Amino acid sequence: MGEALERWLSREGLARRIDVKPHNVARMVKQGKLPRPSYHLGERSPRWDRHAVDALMMKSQGIEIKRDMDEILERHCEEKIRQHAALQGRKKAAGRRVN
Repeated sequence: MGEALERWLSREGLARRIDVKPHNVARMVKQGKLPRPSYHLGERSPRWDRHAVDALMMKSQGIEIKRDMDEILERHCEEKIRQHAALQGRKKAAGRRVN
């Protein structure tokens, strides 16, 4: 099955993924332990985005998900700038030439 088809989970598929009974899914949504369905194929056919389910479960465990590449690059660059400044400060304190 392709990525697009595997991404959308039925109530039963979601229950299998998180190892609970299908009738517990609605209760977990009400408790905020699972996200609301992303869309419905029909009145009785809710579908959950696998990525949204994973993100909420990871967030509840204190794990931050980083999806924005610009944010990742910005943090990386800021860290490199801090490291470079610290190195320059150590060189200056040691009396070495600073470039």
